[in-house]
Amino acid sequence: MAKPGPIVITLKKRLGPARRLEDEDEAVSGITAEPLGDLGSGGALGVISRSRSRSRKRSPSPLEPIRKGSSSPLEPLRTSAIAASSVLNVAALEDIFGRFHGQLDTWLQAESGKLERAEARGDSARGELRQCAEQVCEFLREHAPKAHAELGSDPAGDGFASRALPKFLEAIDEDRRALQEASAALAAFADRKFPKSEELAGLKEDVSPLPLLKALLRMLASPPKGGPPRGRQNGDDP
Repeated sequence: MAKPGPIVITLKKRLGPARRLEDEDEAVSGITAEPLGDLGSGGALGVISRSRSRSRKRSPSPLEPIRKGSSSPLEPLRTSAIAASSVLNVAALEDIFGRFHGQLDTWLQAESGKLERAEARGDSARGELRQCAEQVCEFLREHAPKAHAELGSDPAGDGFASRALPKFLEAIDEDRRALQEASAALAAFADRKFPKSEELAGLKEDVSPLPLLKALLRMLASPPKGGPPRGRQNGDDP
């Protein structure tokens, strides 16, 4: 009787670690290496069953590390990535904060200088206002004593803008109206007494009546042309 050839058994591949596939390949190769003649049917089945049981024992389940609470093979990579991403560039941050503080100090110094200059201008303005208030109160005391008596004990102080200044403006307005009336009266007198005088005609347009008044006094004091000098009577020696 002819000797039969070896029997080849092919196992289906299952999902799992590479170690399990290697164990199954070793088990299959061990089975194919033994001829069927040396083993009986029971012996061949026993070898196959023992190789399968060894492969199951050697290849752990993919879920076994998770059930046991062990870390995943990818966990070290994840940990290193998180550690790398959490590292800060301290030198760059120090440079940014240094520039920020420098710019802030520069801005604060500039604003402080502006405030100091504004405060100095305010002090100067208050001093000038105080001086002008004293001059106004002195004017009221000399030219409007009745109005000055109504101002109180400190007319140049806090009550200057509400009491002393309105009184001063009223006095100025009265003086302006009086000067306008005086200018109109002098112009009328010049037209009546010296109607052909070109000098007086130019002075009539002046805002101040003082130049016209001086010209009128000079012309009135001078002797008329072709007549005896003023101050002499008829019959006196020349």
